[in-house]
Amino acid sequence: MALVFPIMMPYLHTRNVRLVYVVGFLILAALNLICANLETPLSMLVCAIAMGMARMFIVLNTTFSMSTYFTGMPIVSFFSLKEMPAPERQYKMDHMRAWFFPCLYGYIFCIVQIGNFCSSWIATDLSWTDYYYLVAGMMVLTSVLVYFIMPAYQSEGKYEIPFSRMIDIVLAAITLCAFCYMMFFGKTLDWFESEYIILAFIITLVAGAGFMLLQIHAGSYRYLELGIFRYRNTWIGILIFLLVMLVNTPSQMFIGSFAKLGSAAGNLEAQALMKYAIYGCLLGVILSLILILRRMRFRTLFALGFMLMAVSNAYMYFLYQTDSDLPSMRWPMLLNYMGWIMPYAVVCAHGMKNLPAKFLPTWLFLIVTVRNVMAPAIGVSVYSNWLQERTQFHKELLASEINHSNNVAVNTYNTTQRIGAFSGNGTFDSEKLASIQLSARVQKQATIVAFKDMTGTTVWLCLGCMLICLLLPYRKKEFM
Repeated sequence: MALVFPIMMPYLHTRNVRLVYVVGFLILAALNLICANLETPLSMLVCAIAMGMARMFIVLNTTFSMSTYFTGMPIVSFFSLKEMPAPERQYKMDHMRAWFFPCLYGYIFCIVQIGNFCSSWIATDLSWTDYYYLVAGMMVLTSVLVYFIMPAYQSEGKYEIPFSRMIDIVLAAITLCAFCYMMFFGKTLDWFESEYIILAFIITLVAGAGFMLLQIHAGSYRYLELGIFRYRNTWIGILIFLLVMLVNTPSQMFIGSFAKLGSAAGNLEAQALMKYAIYGCLLGVILSLILILRRMRFRTLFALGFMLMAVSNAYMYFLYQTDSDLPSMRWPMLLNYMGWIMPYAVVCAHGMKNLPAKFLPTWLFLIVTVRNVMAPAIGVSVYSNWLQERTQFHKELLASEINHSNNVAVNTYNTTQRIGAFSGNGTFDSEKLASIQLSARVQKQATIVAFKDMTGTTVWLCLGCMLICLLLPYRKKEFM
């Protein structure tokens, strides 16, 4: 998805709105059919990259079509300005972005969560193969409806699609894929003791270095505008976005995993819990709009978002127990997403403030790369390793306390052994069943204690991020 933004402007000027929908939906239909029939890792990886790019073209097509009607302003032309506009127009553009992005991200998030619930429902009742076939059929039907219902639009001008930048796209894709592989699978392959992780690390360095060299020596047709890093808002925006995604990763993982572990909920029940995430997202968007209309400082909104995420984790800290129910998860879910959406949606507008138009595609590339690639990969890797280490520590600690003087453990073992004997199992099988049952209880308790330990640390991390947001050296006119 991130790879599309640097070639966004030629695409937006040369696109035919109806044709993009028709061709894009047909491509998605073909990719879903491939996923339904091929389950090899390589085919799924290629399809995932192709789907992301096709979806991004469709999203850009929809966003810039809708925003023109909602704002009454030619949004595409804002990305093509050769010079900085007058201060009055610049303020109007910045203020428009500040309230437009929360609305856009809130809308996209709600649609995504509804889609995730529908996919979980279909995959639970049928299978993933049936889901892929259903989506492919929906894409074909949608393309037919668009072709016959939607009026044809003329392109805004003649621009050349820069096919010479394909080498940049390929190198960027290789770099990001190798980086994600190293992060995701490093935790299970002992990092650099595996030759695959070493190879992924070398590919990341070589492809990344080649990509940066092309950007430095590409002249006026470079894929990215590196001059964007001269602006303070760029570094502040990337830092805040990275912190938001890193803190949100464990919060999502703790809530979702504990919901399944504590209440024995399936994927469908856990996904149904996401309706409270939608409520929290909508409340966060409303609160963001109120702060924007009152022209509050950016730092205030960012800090408030991290504070709500800290409250969510503090609520979870006191909620952990061996047995729990799904309804008790609604408040931490609501508070976490209410706090998460506030900096998540507004930081993009903050980075665009007083930014020349030629840097806007590069800024969107950086934000989506951090949001969809870098931060999730780092967050999942760090917290998965941390969870594994803490779970093993508490498992050994709890196992050392199990002996004949532990009445709870003895009663659990004896009860399970008797049930196995009454079921017709022999002595050896009954003892083996009792040992497995006792070990599973120790594992569950150790995981819950590890969750509690890490959640407490995450509370302090959220408060530290809130303090960072308040102390960062923003520009003087940081009002929204």
